[in-house]
Amino acid sequence: MIYLTTTATTIPRVLQQVSEQASWIEGVEIRADLLDPTELSGLTTLARAVRDCSSGLKVLGTIRREADGGRWTGEESKRRILLDRLSRAGFDLVDLESDLPTVDAERSGATIVRSLHDLKGTPANLERLASTLPRNPGEVAKVAVTPQSTAELVAIFRAADRLRDLPHVLLGMGPFGVPSRILTRRLGNMLTFASAPGESAAPGHLTPRALSELYRLASHRDSTRWFAVVGNPIAHSRSPAYHNGRFAEEGIDAVYVPVLVDAVAPLFELADALPLSGFSVTIPHKRGVLALLSQMGDDVRAAQACNTVLRTPSGWRGVNTDVIGFLAPLDEVLDDPLRGASVLLLGAGGSARAVGYALLSRGAKVSIWNRTASHARALAGDLAGLGVDGTVDVLEQGSEGVSASAPTVDIVVNTTSVGMNGEGDPVPWYHFRGHEVVYDIVYTPPQTPLIVRAAHAGCRVVTGDRMFAAQAAAQYELYRSIATAGGPDV
Repeated sequence: MIYLTTTATTIPRVLQQVSEQASWIEGVEIRADLLDPTELSGLTTLARAVRDCSSGLKVLGTIRREADGGRWTGEESKRRILLDRLSRAGFDLVDLESDLPTVDAERSGATIVRSLHDLKGTPANLERLASTLPRNPGEVAKVAVTPQSTAELVAIFRAADRLRDLPHVLLGMGPFGVPSRILTRRLGNMLTFASAPGESAAPGHLTPRALSELYRLASHRDSTRWFAVVGNPIAHSRSPAYHNGRFAEEGIDAVYVPVLVDAVAPLFELADALPLSGFSVTIPHKRGVLALLSQMGDDVRAAQACNTVLRTPSGWRGVNTDVIGFLAPLDEVLDDPLRGASVLLLGAGGSARAVGYALLSRGAKVSIWNRTASHARALAGDLAGLGVDGTVDVLEQGSEGVSASAPTVDIVVNTTSVGMNGEGDPVPWYHFRGHEVVYDIVYTPPQTPLIVRAAHAGCRVVTGDRMFAAQAAAQYELYRSIATAGGPDV
């Protein structure tokens, strides 16, 4: 169930939020601690007013203290009186922290949500904390923690597996905790919380519409296949919208979630804990995942980078759809074949490796430039050893870290993250002559500073959204085969 957490300071605005989000929610969490003190006298009729906005909504009353992430600064005795009133004012549920006595819920019929919040991290004893929270039969244990790593997110899912017989809500706040807000059924949670667009009530809240339409919470079942995109950062990724959209269009019982990952080892632990049937890999883990793969395609071996990992009966298999995704839109704009074309390749990470392999396999002449020249030389050496048709060298730098000479090239390709969110130009020193094809694989936004500058100079441009679409389509076919036929044909 999706509960809208209200953020308004007045009751009329609370009801407006409920009305605006009613299409995507089953319940409302009234955050009374966010209300202006002059509005508190209206709490006793608020539950009924919420149901008038949309019949059938459950109403949860919360008055959160500052120590627990709320904004209540009044007297504690007054807060307790208000909580008791909520339990007798038609609220279906009332949130009480672990140290509070039980209010008169038996007479009112309200369910008590016994909560504990850790705003700094994830305690090691999650299962015990949750199981000891309820004071009376029928209470729901709610533990909201703040995972600081992928390993701590794994701990949340492991703890949830051991709490199946206890009515509970176990979730992670902040960016590492986002999957726990989506995978409500997988965690055994009775509900999840969301905020109106642009008005987040807690770190990591998604909107009700995103949970309902993008992640299709109402359709989750025990048979649902889970997929993910993993990286750091990850919030910008368009992959969830793409893959979930296609799953929904084709009626496939699968869901694709974003996962912030700080280390590769716990990523694979999480993949087993959920379990994931497959996942997309983005910056900076495309090389790191290789060590934990049981199998890999020739494209992965050559590029020494993997952007797609698939579960198979014999272990995790790595594929690289970046190669196909990169070449497809480039072929559409080139007048001549790639063979013999001179290319300036910007970057020396996992994406650069895949792009370099793709270019060399078509016989291009590649010069690599990277702000850390030693990384460029290392990549050039690796690519040269692949035995492909093209040639590769390094564009050396001058004393101030820029190119010692501005080369004349046919194609410029940016594989760095510079330009993401519209910030920065990876090669401000490069002077476009107007004949180049300029390709930026950054797709957030498609019109990066590099693309804008190149287009202004008269260059033909290829934006990152075109590569994204091509590689995502190849990924999707692999995921679809797993979700519908039990395994990928790769």
